[in-house]
Amino acid sequence: MLYISADNHLSRFIWKRRRELEGDSYRAFVAMVDAIIADPVEEPKTLLLAGDITDRSEVDSATFRVLDESAERLTEAGVPVFYVIGNHDLDEPDWPSAVGFVSLAGKTVRVDDRRLQGLGYLPREELQSALGHLLPCDILVLHQSFEHLLPFEGSYDLCLDDLPTGVRNVVVGDVHTPNLTPLRGTGWCLSPGSTTPRRISETHIPGYWKLAKGAVQPVFCPLAHRLIIRTEVKTVEELQRLAGAFTGADKGTLAPLVELAYPLELAVAVERSEEHTSELQS
Repeated sequence: MLYISADNHLSRFIWKRRRELEGDSYRAFVAMVDAIIADPVEEPKTLLLAGDITDRSEVDSATFRVLDESAERLTEAGVPVFYVIGNHDLDEPDWPSAVGFVSLAGKTVRVDDRRLQGLGYLPREELQSALGHLLPCDILVLHQSFEHLLPFEGSYDLCLDDLPTGVRNVVVGDVHTPNLTPLRGTGWCLSPGSTTPRRISETHIPGYWKLAKGAVQPVFCPLAHRLIIRTEVKTVEELQRLAGAFTGADKGTLAPLVELAYPLELAVAVERSEEHTSELQS
């Protein structure tokens, strides 16, 4: 069984503008490792990571502990881990290698009778040359943006037609949205997506994929994550009902992230209501 993940972005503070929210990327990565180890399949297991395993090259002690402990548990469970480097974890030292994960860069390995190759993140001007030196393979692992995933001019590195014909399937990290797109009618281009959102605009379901031995198409496995709510309220009553729903939530549940759109007059009404309440209490 091949488990496929990308864009784990391990970091204590994954939400750039919400420094009070800690550990979301840790919880998601550990939950994925738990699920892989507990999966009751009889065939051998392998984990494949398509870049941006850590959020930055300067890994702190908490991040390294999560990475190291997860690697130790996977090793004990007999699950080898192969990876490519992404743009976020590009610099030295190579932390995934330090915990025993095996880089696919410049290698061909066999997993479930499939030949895997990989290229770590490369600047656009170096990418085409590197692709031209690849050997035929069943799965190529990259960390680059593709046109069909980021269709804005200048925002992507590759088109599907840029892939050598000897590449039957491709796994690509970088874009955080899960996606499965046909490749030349005989294979697929798989974007694993991220294991946890990093911005409130990322409203997709995070997770990982698994591909059984002999299977043609992978299966998506969602991961629990902090709820993101983007909504519009027009009255004070609507705002109070929304706040009441959060008040009654289970204390063990992660606090949701909420983005509200509301008219200016509602903000004025709420401010006046708070002033009136304060006067009554004094």
